[in-house]
Amino acid sequence: MTKLSIATIKKEFMDAFLNNVQIINSFRKYEDIKKTTDYMNRNIFNHINTEEDFTTTDNFINFDVAYERGCYKVIIIVKAHRSLVNTKDNVNCLDAMCESIREIVNEICPYYEGYFDRPVRRGDYYVERQIGFTLEECFRKQWLEEHTKTSKDDVENGISIDVKGNVTIKGNNITIEGATI
Repeated sequence: MTKLSIATIKKEFMDAFLNNVQIINSFRKYEDIKKTTDYMNRNIFNHINTEEDFTTTDNFINFDVAYERGCYKVIIIVKAHRSLVNTKDNVNCLDAMCESIREIVNEICPYYEGYFDRPVRRGDYYVERQIGFTLEECFRKQWLEEHTKTSKDDVENGISIDVKGNVTIKGNNITIEGATI
C-alpha cells in the first residue's frame, strides 16, 4: 500500500475483496453478474450502512475507514442470513469469510494494531461479525524499515535477485550464488 489515506485504504480492500475467490464464492450466484466487480454495491460496500433492511437473503460485507487522532480505523461488518450460515458440509460461511478477511489484512497491511473479530447479537434473521483494526503511518514506516533490505549483503537468511538476474541464496553461514537463464 502506498501512502495511507482513506481513499487508498478503501481501494486496496475493495480490490482485495473482489479478487478473493473464497469471498466471492461465499455470495449467492446471480444470473446478471458477469464479472466480480458487479458484486460492488450488491454484496460489498465501501461505506457502512447498518440500518439498511436487506430485501434479499444473502451475505454482505460493509466496511468503512475513519481518520482519528493520527491513525486510520478500519471497521468491517460481515453479515450472513441465518439460513446461509451453515452449508450442507457443515461449514460456517461467516467464519470462512472472516478468516479470508484476516488473511487479506495480513497481506495488505501487516503492520496493523488492535485487530478484533467479534460476533454481534442481532434480533433479525442475520448473523453478524465485526472486524476492526488500526493503521498508523509510523507503524507502517517502522515495519517497512524492518522488513526491507537495501543491499544483498545485509540479508542474513534469504533469497535476493539483482537487476541482472543474479540469484543469491544465504542461510546458516552458507552462500550460493548463480545466474538465471
